[in-house]
Amino acid sequence: MEHLRIDNAQLQYALEHSETIVDDLAQLVMRLVHQLRKAEPDNELSDKALDYLKRNGLTGLILRDA
Repeated sequence: MEHLRIDNAQLQYALEHSETIVDDLAQLVMRLVHQLRKAEPDNELSDKALDYLKRNGLTGLILRDA
């Protein structure tokens, strides 16, 4: 039973922080897209990554308390 409590605690932590994690990953992908477009403008991967972010509503600006 104690093992289940640990798993539930880990699940609760993950749920509470999942939005921040997804936002951070989306911003990282946006930065990588920008760098890839600068380095290799004809690469289709940057368009595919950006399309994925747009389709999933992950391209907005993220404002956080500092």
